[in-house]
Amino acid sequence: MARITLFRHAKAESPTMQKSDFDRVLANRGRRNADRMGRFIAKNGLLPDMLIVSPAARTRETFEVASVHWPDIPVVYRDSIYEASATNIMAAIESIAGDAERVMVIG
Repeated sequence: MARITLFRHAKAESPTMQKSDFDRVLANRGRRNADRMGRFIAKNGLLPDMLIVSPAARTRETFEVASVHWPDIPVVYRDSIYEASATNIMAAIESIAGDAERVMVIG
């Protein structure tokens, strides 16, 4: 693997007592920023060979908004990267990435 790109989820709605952290979605600003980042990644040749995405709502939504600017790229949703340490994220990459040269983690 030659390159690992970490893409943090975009701005999420504020936490509330009525919704779990896992279920928080993007704020309007977050959707705009995810779209901007998706275009930036495509324009600047930063597209990965595969993606590993946390299943949290805001992370899935970041991927969905950003990826409209990308060709189809294999994506794996991995529970183990939700609120994970760098060690756990690297373990997920090593167990999933195989021969991929460029892996992006959205978490």
